[in-house]
Formats: sequence, C-alpha cells, structure tokens
Amino acid sequence: MLKLYSSLLFLCLSAFCFAQKKNKGELVYMDKQGTIRWTSNQKEIGLFGANYCLPSACDYRAAGAVGADRKLLVEQDMAHFARMGWDALRLSFWGDWENCDKTGNLINNDHLDIMDYVVAQASKRGIYMLLSPIVTYTSQWPDKMEDTTQTGFSKYYKKSELGTNPQAIAAQVNYVKQIMLHRNPYTGNLMKDEPNILFVEPINEPHHHPENLKQSVEYINALAEAVRSTGCKKLLFHNLTENMDMIPSIEKSTMDGFSIGWYPTGLVYGKELKGNMLRTIDHYYDLNLPSLSKKARIVYEFDMPDVLTGYHYPAMARSFKEIGVQFATIFSYDMLATAPYNLGWQTHCINMVYTPKKAVASIIAAEAMKRLPRFKNFGEYPQNTTFGDFSVSYEKDESELNTPDCFMYSNNTNTQALSVQSLKKIVGFGSSPLVGYEGKGVYFLDKIEDGVWRLEIYPDAVQVEDPFEKPRKDKIVTRLIRHPWAMQIKLPDLGQGFSFKTIHDNKTVAAHSGKATKGTFEAQPGVYLLTAEGQSIKDIAKDQIGFVKTKEFVCPPVQEGELRVVASSKNEQFENEKIQFKIQIIDSVFPESIEVNLRASGQGFYKSFPMNRTSAYSYLCELPENTLTEGSYEYFISIKTKKGSVSYPGYSKQASSEWNFDAQKHLPLKVNAPTSALTLFQAEKDLSGLMFSRSAENWKLGSLLHQGSQAGSMALRFGMPTATTSFPSDLTCSSFIGDKIQCHATGIEKLQTIKIRLRTTGATINMKLCLVEKDGTAWAAQVKAEKDWKDVSLPINSFQKSNSVMLPQGYPGNWAYWMESPKGRDKMDASAFEKLQFSLQANSFNKGADLGTQVEIESVTME
Repeated sequence: MLKLYSSLLFLCLSAFCFAQKKNKGELVYMDKQGTIRWTSNQKEIGLFGANYCLPSACDYRAAGAVGADRKLLVEQDMAHFARMGWDALRLSFWGDWENCDKTGNLINNDHLDIMDYVVAQASKRGIYMLLSPIVTYTSQWPDKMEDTTQTGFSKYYKKSELGTNPQAIAAQVNYVKQIMLHRNPYTGNLMKDEPNILFVEPINEPHHHPENLKQSVEYINALAEAVRSTGCKKLLFHNLTENMDMIPSIEKSTMDGFSIGWYPTGLVYGKELKGNMLRTIDHYYDLNLPSLSKKARIVYEFDMPDVLTGYHYPAMARSFKEIGVQFATIFSYDMLATAPYNLGWQTHCINMVYTPKKAVASIIAAEAMKRLPRFKNFGEYPQNTTFGDFSVSYEKDESELNTPDCFMYSNNTNTQALSVQSLKKIVGFGSSPLVGYEGKGVYFLDKIEDGVWRLEIYPDAVQVEDPFEKPRKDKIVTRLIRHPWAMQIKLPDLGQGFSFKTIHDNKTVAAHSGKATKGTFEAQPGVYLLTAEGQSIKDIAKDQIGFVKTKEFVCPPVQEGELRVVASSKNEQFENEKIQFKIQIIDSVFPESIEVNLRASGQGFYKSFPMNRTSAYSYLCELPENTLTEGSYEYFISIKTKKGSVSYPGYSKQASSEWNFDAQKHLPLKVNAPTSALTLFQAEKDLSGLMFSRSAENWKLGSLLHQGSQAGSMALRFGMPTATTSFPSDLTCSSFIGDKIQCHATGIEKLQTIKIRLRTTGATINMKLCLVEKDGTAWAAQVKAEKDWKDVSLPINSFQKSNSVMLPQGYPGNWAYWMESPKGRDKMDASAFEKLQFSLQANSFNKGADLGTQVEIESVTME
C-alpha cells in the first residue's frame, strides 16, 4: 500500500512539475483539465475588470480632446481599478494600425509608450492583464475616418485576408514577435516577461475561415508560434464567438484556450434602454463540450450596452462562471477625464466616480468571479435571482453581496447584513440598515481594527443627459456635485459617538473632522478615519487597503454649472389616481421653494402647488385623487433660489416680478377618465424607440414613416419592401411600453380591449401582436390587416400565452431568438406589460406573390 501511495504521489508531483516547467517563471499555469491556476498555491484563478483603451485610437484622442495628461490619467484610473477590487485588465492595442509599418516592424511612439506605462501602473496595483496587440478594426473610428495617415499593416490588408494572404500573415508574425521582445522602459522587462501579463490573445475578433479547417488551424498556429518563438510562456487564446463554427479549428490548434464576448443588448441603440434584461442573461452558450473540455476560457469583452442598471453585471458573471470562465473584462472603462461626457465609446458607459450604481454592481461581479463555483447552474429567471451569497433585482435596480465578512449593495436596500460583528468591508450606493446616506456617490467602509474604520466617499454623480446619445466634448452627461449629506453609520464597534477626521492626501478636497451624534455626521467627499470613543489610533501612514494607500483619494474636481432641471413627469395620467409631477433639480445649493403652476389649456389663471424634495435632487408634487377632471392642461415649474428666480421650461421673470409667458414653452398634461383609452403606440412619436430583429436591420431605415389614415397622421410601414422568395422566418419590431403602462398604475384591469389601426399596401396579411410582461411572459393574438384602413379590436381575454422575440438581440453570435414564457403562469397581468411586439412570418401571407406586401400601423390603444 505504501508503494502505491508513493507512486501516486510521484505521479501528482510529476504532473505539477510539468505544469511548472511549462510556465516556468509565470504566475499562472493551466492544468491538464484546462483550469488556470496560480503557480504559488495551485488555486483556481477568478479575475474581473475591464478593457482599457487609452493608449490607442479614439480613447487616446478623447483624452487629448479634453486636455488630459495621459500618464496622470493612467495613474488615476489604475487607482480606481484597485479601489474597486478589480484585478483584470485587457490591453486592446491598435498596434496593427498605429505602431508598425506595412511589414509589421514595430514603431516606438507615444501610443507604445502609454501602453508601457499602463502595464507598469497596472502591475503596481496588483492587476493582471490580457494583451491583444492586433485589433483589426480601424483606429480612426469614429471621429477620424477621413484620416489616412496610419502606417500599420491593417491599413493595407483587408480584415478578411489577414488569415489567408501570405504577406499579411508574415506581417502579423513579424509584428507579434517584435512586440513580445519590446522592452518596457518603466519596468525594465521585455513584454514576454512581464509577470502581470498572464495571457496573450494575438488578434482581436479575426475574420474566421472555418470552411477551410487546415488553413484555419495553420493560421492560428502561426500566431501562437510567433509568440512562443520569443521564449514567451504566457497562456495563449484565440477568439471563438465571432464564429462558433471555429470550435474544430481551436480544438486542433496549439492555443491554450479560447476567448469569448457577450453584448446581450446589442450595440449602439442611441439612447438608454429600459425594461427587464435579466431573462436575456440567464445563461451563456453551452460551451461545456468534450472538444473544448481541455481548453481554458476567458471573456475578452462584455457589457450590457446602453443600460445604466445596478443589477446586470453580477448576473452576467454568474452566467460566465456557469461555463467555466476564469477571467472577464468589461468593454470599455471610461477614463476619469472623459467620463463626464462619455466621450470614449457611445454605447458603453462605466466609471467608478461617474456611474456609481453600475460601479458597485461591477465590484459585486468581481467578487462573484472569485467566490462562485465554476460549472454550477443556478437555474432560470426568476429562481436564479439569488445565487450563492449574491442576489439581483430588476424591481429594485440593485445587486447585493452579503457574507459574514462583506456587505455590498448597488442601490437602497432593506436587507440585513448577515453578520455585523464579523464585517470587514462595506461598499454601497444609497442606504442600507447599516448606513443611512442620501448622497449619489459610491462609498467604501474598510475595517482597520476593532473600533477603527476607514471611510471613503465620492461626490454625487447626477445624470443630466442621456449618455448613450452621440457624444460631444462640450456636452456633460453626468455632473459631479460635492454636496454635504448626513451619514448615519450603525456599526457596533464604532458606537454612536465616534470621531471622524479626514486623512486624505488630496489637497483639493477640504479637511473635515468632528464627533458623530447618534451615529450621524455631515459627510463630505474624502477619506475619513472613524474611531470609537476612547479608541487609540495606531500610525496608519504606511498602511494599505489592498493596493490602495490608506490616505489615497483620487477624486476629480466638480463641474461648475447652472441650475439644471430634468423632468420625468408623465404627460398622460388618469383622474382617479394621484397626479404626479416629478423633476430633478441639479445644483450645488437647494432651491428655497418650487411650485407647479397649472391651468386648463389656454384658460384662466394658474393655480400653484408646492413641490417637496423626496431624496437627494428629486422633487415631487402629488395632487390627491380626483383633483383634476378629464381634459388637457398645461403647466410650468417656478424655482426660487438665493440667486433669483427661474422657471422650467424657460420663462423669464421681469423686474416687476411678473412672469413673461411664452405659450410654446408650456408642458402639456392630459388627464384621462379611468376608462379612457391608453395609447400604447403612436407611430410618429414612438418610431425612434422601436427595436428590430436582426433579420429586419437591412431594410428598416429610410422607409418606415408614411402618411397615415388622415391628414397629419403617420404610420409605421413594416415588412419586406419587395417580393421575395426568401422571406425570413420572422420579422419583428418591438416598442417599450412600460412607462405608458405605469401612467395608469391602478385600474388598468378596466381596460379590456386592444385596438390597432392598420392596413396593408396590398394583399391581406395575418400579423402577430404580442404583449410581453416584465418577467418575459408573453400574450399574443393574430390580427388580420387588409388593404383599407381599419380599426381592429381584440378582447384582452382572446390573447393566448405565447413566446416572444428576445429583443434586443445579443452580439456577437446567433443567440436565442425566441423567448419562452416562464412556466407556471396562466393569468395575464396587464399592469406588468413592458413591450409591444409586431411580428410577420412567411406564412403570414396567403400566397408567395404577396411577399412584397407590407403592413402599415398607425396606433395601438388599450380601451
């Protein structure tokens, strides 16, 4: 038996030594099962962070456009990576355009220098990197497309020929070799020997050629050999998700693993997306295939584009861990100097200071990458909203981590901490049972020792514009305000009379100290030391919290600006409900008074109603039920400040204290009777918010709005524009109606009919009309559209449970198209409707010759 044990021990040690030998001097290795492990302790890695694109392309130019010192910016951003506990970074480097010549010879310029500096600064902060030295997409997008001064080989070879043209392949091989042998002046290391660069993905999103297996494998291996020929021992990866047919090629290649990406809400919607997205991120592709079982797997890029929610990142991390991912990086981090404008990438928006809710969600996701087991399936929505120590909520727009040592939340929560006595860390946005805070900035509480905590608070980040519209360097979308707020901290070891004192080394942030009363003190941005009464304080000058120095506080200056009003009131409400007027007033000083001035449209005097602050910068005026009868009204909001009086939407007040009215600047309000029709879709107003299935993308633009049934009305024209024998299996467009449904928060069950006004451009068409609830439960009915304009009424009870189309559609790859309704639901909840979908299939038409017929839709109402 002893001999058997000795043999087994020898085999285990041999296997381990083989792995060590394969990656000698490297911080990680891959075992025979395709698992990446730390060399020091053989534990599985689990890393999370973001792409960082400052050295190249549009981010490099964006930093210059706002006059930023790029190296200082690198230092600041890496400090925030460390503060968030992020330990992963992908270097997306447009070297194939900006840092080499046609044959791949490396050019040492400012782009390369900044990348070297990123590597050095990230390494100091304990951040581990994936290097992608070839991007393939032009470095001039989107703002310099007319500029042709690039020098690299990607300028001369089409993306589609990079894997087939011998000259193009030779240039790539030459370039990859040279960049791996480039010496970083800030670390003294050759790139191939940088310890914190764990992985190399030689080319980003290549054009794949799976139809030629031999050629495909030879190209992949040529890139791998280019890296390894320099003596580099890093783990190597090749892209999979640009074409899932690449599985055989990757399996047969010498790459150690494959890289995947995920944009479940598509790209560049042009405005903030609304609605419950959790159903779309239940699971990733099932990649637990025998052919890939020995390959490591990482996520090179992911995000939920065009959303600002606080729940999605941990849910996505859950789905990644389910398929064995060990490294995931969001695309792309907004640099501190450009984040106020979201100037880098229109469809992405994340920064620790400027998107605090999303930042906390990403911090929680980073913990999920470390703490969740790999290959565990947590089920389907909504059962999987709790997974391990984590939870996510669409209704609360929040995610949480709750363990004995850690409590994190991305929005206001009533959840009790699992163990207050053993807590070491709190990260929050909003209030919780442990921290009462009205401010709109992220905060961190780290325990130094019993009775001593470090508190770090950032300024309020208040959104003033939609960050997903086309960016401009002169348009601030998120404004910082350094407002003092009462903060109540309920930690037993601190007590209620703790002392607070700022200790930060940031001279631009004012000092602040004092003693709490009943656990409450006036908190301003900064780093504080909180100490219980009678507690002695050790010297903390050289202490660190992870890779952040105890006194370090990287905080930008606030943006000065005039008072801004952001209205969120609904312009259509119901008389049997409380009429609400909601606004945000964004200013460093609260107004002295705010009033809603309301009258029937064009009639008589205005009646004034006070608005009250509900939280932070939000104000509400709520009129009792039945205050207003059915009809049309108009209103404006007057605001009195210490500086004078202003109004929204833009009246001026004359010296005589009389308002100078401009009828064009009234805000409209329509008050409906309880049984009045609720408009769900009106073509002209709702066109810009429509979302189309990918099968409809090629034809949708330029031919949508047409003359409606009467003068001045417009209609959506929907369908294939010409006769065709290859009609897609489905064409669907979708409109978000959740905000309209909420206009009739109560009594919506009184509306029992869906009425749609439509016609066709020719033959009769059977169109599917679908109503989708928040949880994905869908109800559908068939609508017969004929050549003449017609109102078709459909009783609500005639709608049958159905599938719906999952929109927006994920990218890259071919994601699930149909969304099945959750099981166990057999009753419609009209108050939960969020989407309205119109669908056409080839069998919608009576005969093939009619496939060019289109349907025109003017309006949809609930009555």
